[in-house]
Amino acid sequence: MINSSLINSEYGKRNSVSSVTKKADGKMPLESMKVHRGPLNLNAITMRDPNAVYNDIIKILNDLGVNNKRSTNFSVKCEYKELKFMIEINFVEKFNNIFVIKFYKNNQAHTNYFELCSTIFSKLNL
Repeated sequence: MINSSLINSEYGKRNSVSSVTKKADGKMPLESMKVHRGPLNLNAITMRDPNAVYNDIIKILNDLGVNNKRSTNFSVKCEYKELKFMIEINFVEKFNNIFVIKFYKNNQAHTNYFELCSTIFSKLNL
């Protein structure tokens, strides 16, 4: 059960993405993160620091040999063989410390895409 003290309507108003700029401490500003509204997969949520989750995603992609390029502060465009997809970390609407990891495929459905996403999720420690 999620603690209701985590609810913070301020985060529900965030919907813009700024350019890729780090703060002085090397972390990405959370203000630039998109907000997820609607249903989600409970296996894809985390309360971990999104900067740490993003770094873990990049490490996993590199270990798997997936070409990747930062798209925005909390999203990365990926290419693996003929597959093109994007991974993004978003706030969950109305919650301060709950984030969701979302995958978007940019081309036709492919069996390898689902296997690759499953592998990435299994290696993430959410």
